[in-house]
Amino acid sequence: MVQLELDVLVRKILRHSAFMHSVAVLCVQLPAMFKAETRLVRAMGDFGAFSIVVSATAAAATGDGTFNLASVQSQVVRLKWASSRRVRALVEWLEWAGSVRKAAPSGDLRKRPWYITGWLQATIDALLELFLTVTHPWRMPDFLTTIATQMSMFLANLNQMMQTTANWTVWSSESRLFANHVAGFPILLDLLRACMEANWPSAGVFFSRKALAKAYNISRAHVTKILAQAERLGVVRRRDAFVVIASSAKVNVLRDIAYQFAFLLSAFMICQPNPRTLEG
Repeated sequence: MVQLELDVLVRKILRHSAFMHSVAVLCVQLPAMFKAETRLVRAMGDFGAFSIVVSATAAAATGDGTFNLASVQSQVVRLKWASSRRVRALVEWLEWAGSVRKAAPSGDLRKRPWYITGWLQATIDALLELFLTVTHPWRMPDFLTTIATQMSMFLANLNQMMQTTANWTVWSSESRLFANHVAGFPILLDLLRACMEANWPSAGVFFSRKALAKAYNISRAHVTKILAQAERLGVVRRRDAFVVIASSAKVNVLRDIAYQFAFLLSAFMICQPNPRTLEG
């Protein structure tokens, strides 16, 4: 999908009456998943880790059920999403956490097969289910059947789209700032939810750094660092424990969420036996 087609789909999503409801569901359920399974914060809590897991999952889904370090490194390092050292370190931690396991060694250790198992596979399935829910207003009737029978193709399409759009200027600096920090994007959704539920008060919303740190099993200093950087860039304003999202940041973050929906819908669409347009 070229950027122009994706932009058209995003505008359609933003204009839809169900969009803000879908955003509200996402803001509740995605952070809840990270809080319920804090290992997920380490495994997929920032964009670098997320890209590693998506690349590995796509490779496993489209091949013999395995991935190897060399294939994942060749993708994420080339696109500067993560270093080769981080790929290796995360995979080794995932093995320790019981979510991947290695096959018998043979030759180049970078090409040794790994299997995705346990809670990580279950979490990936749950994330997909969540995004199926929030994109429901724009899905074709046969999407569920397609996903059930074409899961490997969908994951391959999603991974390919991430690579294709890596240099597009579709993501705002606001979302990039949060997504580049561990637990940053779920924290951004927590803030967005608080503002939405309070009807965007000019005085801001109460936002406890201590509670966030405890919920995501991260340090309070880490939460403070994220909010301080956001304040320096004009994304938020802070007054004691109250935080206000800047109007421009609100618009940009909502647009970024619409792009996420469009990415998933496009990946679903390509899986169809007779692909139809979603832009009309």
